[in-house]
Amino acid sequence: MQSFICHPKNTSHPYYTRLCHSDEIAAFRKLVGNPKHGNDAAPKREWKPKSKWKLDLSAAYWLLMVLRSPAVRQLDIDNSLALHDMQKLYDGQTSLAPLRDIIAGKRRWEDLDADEFGSEVIEEMLQHLINNADILLTTPAKSQHLSYRAWKRTARGVAIDEAANMTRPDLDSGDEHQLRPTVKTEQERDKSGKLLNRHHADGIVSPLEFFKMNGWPVLRLRAQFRMARGQFDIRHRELYSDLPFEYAPCCRISTPAHRVGNQLEDYATRRFPELRPPPQGTLSPIFIHCRGSKRERPKGRYAMSSQNTDQNTAALQLIVGFVKASQTDPARICLITPYKANVHAVEKMRKSSEYEVLTGMPPAATVDSFQGREGDIVVAIMVSTEKSGPGYMRCESRLKVLLSRHRSALVIAGDINVAGALVDDSNGTIEVKGKPPPSNNGMLSNACSGLVKDGRVVVVECSK
Repeated sequence: MQSFICHPKNTSHPYYTRLCHSDEIAAFRKLVGNPKHGNDAAPKREWKPKSKWKLDLSAAYWLLMVLRSPAVRQLDIDNSLALHDMQKLYDGQTSLAPLRDIIAGKRRWEDLDADEFGSEVIEEMLQHLINNADILLTTPAKSQHLSYRAWKRTARGVAIDEAANMTRPDLDSGDEHQLRPTVKTEQERDKSGKLLNRHHADGIVSPLEFFKMNGWPVLRLRAQFRMARGQFDIRHRELYSDLPFEYAPCCRISTPAHRVGNQLEDYATRRFPELRPPPQGTLSPIFIHCRGSKRERPKGRYAMSSQNTDQNTAALQLIVGFVKASQTDPARICLITPYKANVHAVEKMRKSSEYEVLTGMPPAATVDSFQGREGDIVVAIMVSTEKSGPGYMRCESRLKVLLSRHRSALVIAGDINVAGALVDDSNGTIEVKGKPPPSNNGMLSNACSGLVKDGRVVVVECSK
């Protein structure tokens, strides 16, 4: 659950915060005592699921920044004026001296008397973050929490984002081409074999689709404001070819925001001389064809899922090489994959000293759980191979999410022949087999053949 907070006086960058109320105070206290805990500051409880709390952009993250903790970066002139105002306020409060001593390493929590600095003080400061908000975004259920209810009563409008994946909208904004609402009773039957939910087909129709199909007025965005020039071309060609669009000036690859995309392109062309440069003034996705990779069925908890160690290795080695060569902050790189088993596998691999340089990179995520999020560089691991078939990637809504999470660069590690034989795998080079064969894999087949045609496919040999 995410929130977006900005201040009326703010002429700089607004600040985002993820709120996970039940764990926020405990994580904050732990990070004050030891800044090195990072994401591990979330409380661990027996017999309960692992906490979803993460440090980055959490409410604790911003409060630590306001209090000048070394656990996070320091406030700068580009940050919200609301945060600077809070910092000035707290700097002058003598009652917070014990907390400042702990942050400075002069005292420990254990040194304080029980009544010297209670959790209620921390809760009040976290509440202050919310009370000073101009805009607060949260899930419908969490908006009923006491911390947000008073703010919600005085709100002058309600807008629901990602409406294509919501069930009760007020004002819709989203993309019906992406993931649809989840209906988990689609195949459930009673003892006689009759379907329990005979209306599941209605359940997967989002309000956004419903209103559009009923002729409601729709405002369609005709400009790309997020992706670097060229990175949206595949999605436009496959999904929105009926809609003329243009890249906004902020999408020029010469802007500082997309410098990391240029750095990755430079690194990739040095490592893979056969990679054809994109058209002048653009950046394009790169496909790493992991020749000989094998999809695996793990044992245990994820036995019904899939993983691909070969493709994971190719992706991680590319990221390591790029980070070392360019000194790019790994926090700007996101790794996504369709299968939960592969998320677990790649996170296990990252614990090796070989990948120590990637410590700051966010945890890997499934495509489904990454909807609504984005990263400067996205590395997608397909898992599936020509032998196994597309699997989850046959679902076009999932593929559409995978192709749209990046801002500056997209790298796909997989098997280019997954949707049908496109290249000759008998030698070490990419050899197009002429006209692509007929395929019922639609968008996946078109995307793969387009990357081959554009010369954006490179080969990595996997161990036999």
